[in-house]
Amino acid sequence: MDETRLTFESFASLAERLGYSLSTSQLRELHEAYGHVAKMAERVRGTASLTAESAMVFAPNAKARRS
Repeated sequence: MDETRLTFESFASLAERLGYSLSTSQLRELHEAYGHVAKMAERVRGTASLTAESAMVFAPNAKARRS
């Protein structure tokens, strides 16, 4: 991830436009957290194969099995 993608100033401006009234220390803490979340989001992007989480496959039209 490009660390300059959302600067602190841009982050603070965005928070203000969204109506948040945060202290500078709160903004700095959230901006730092944003960097970690953005990196995590880049790692999980994409389409996983069905074998990656086969237990989590949801088939909305499948009939429930009753034992």
